Amino acid sequence: MKSFWKKNVLILLIAVMSIQLMGCGRGYTYRDKLSVEVRARIAATAYLFKNKFGAVLYNVDAYAPFVLIVKDSLYNEAECSYFYRGSKHTLWVNNDDGKIYTDDLVGYANKSLTDRFARKIGLPDGEKVELTYLPEYEIQTSTINDGSTYPANTHIDFFPSEYTEQDVDVYISEDNLKGEIRDIKIYSNRSCMDYDKIVTADKYHELFYGKDVTLYCTDGYVTYETEAGRTIIVTVYNEDSSIYADRVKLEYYDEYRYSYDYSVKEKKYVVSQKVFTDYSSKDFDVNLNGRGTDTVLKVRTRRDIKADLYVYGLNRLKVKCTYDHIYAQNSYPREQSYKVFNCKNGWKKLVDSRIREIKHRKSGIVPSCNQRVFSFNKDSDYVFDI
Repeated sequence: MKSFWKKNVLILLIAVMSIQLMGCGRGYTYRDKLSVEVRARIAATAYLFKNKFGAVLYNVDAYAPFVLIVKDSLYNEAECSYFYRGSKHTLWVNNDDGKIYTDDLVGYANKSLTDRFARKIGLPDGEKVELTYLPEYEIQTSTINDGSTYPANTHIDFFPSEYTEQDVDVYISEDNLKGEIRDIKIYSNRSCMDYDKIVTADKYHELFYGKDVTLYCTDGYVTYETEAGRTIIVTVYNEDSSIYADRVKLEYYDEYRYSYDYSVKEKKYVVSQKVFTDYSSKDFDVNLNGRGTDTVLKVRTRRDIKADLYVYGLNRLKVKCTYDHIYAQNSYPREQSYKVFNCKNGWKKLVDSRIREIKHRKSGIVPSCNQRVFSFNKDSDYVFDI
């Protein structure tokens, strides 16, 4: 089976290289590309000299999006990167009309939207909203294909260089918000079990309907999503833990899934279904055998559980774990090593990467369920040499 995949991957790579070398599917020449980039460089240099004196233009890249595995058409526009006052910036040049589009006001639009949503949600001081805003501003341009030009339009994440903050306010107005909002995160100092006092289903529908939203709290996080038309799914991941013999601690999430549907009678969203997955110490069999560096820790679960594992007073730098790996209804022995990360009050956490753990802790965000180090399978015994 492995040789079959290797053979097919090799054939695919050879085909891709042949297409690129022969130019199959490419509707333009390198001379066309160079011409677009030279014109864009001249326009960008003139704009920067006039408006941002001292800026250093270091890269110009003509816009030619991939279609499948080749760049099929060349657009008569280019992305230009430059340094200005110690920061990297980008601007966009449309050669058809010579207009310049910049990223100068994208940050302003982003902050305006986060402030607006925080105000509408009713977040107090110390709680905030974060998101990524993409303007998707539409411009009219042309493409170059086989020596001919054709009218076209593209959407870019820049604003026209002549735009002011007032123009952006109109572009992102509540009545006619243009562009796309992604990666919506809300940070609260309250418990995730009080999610309905922070962001109600009705408020989610009003502000974020159709988008995925994550609410981070002090003891877990909550996800909001839209499913099958008007159904809103709210899943609460409430952090919980179990301690065994004062030496072993397992951290995991209890999950509470609520389905909300709109009630015409009550004129609001109401809970239509509840599904709880509540773990406890009874879901784990934890045994410690031996003394000192010859201690063996065995963990077995009664359900499939994602969890983090801590050992008190652990002196090792690495810990070896052996277990039965379950795959396609079959199992086979597997061995894996984990690094030891120092935590508060003498607890040591077993991690895949210390660097990743440090970055995560600096972010101040609770780990997601999928970021738990261990995915304990109910049919496996996990044996640690600690």
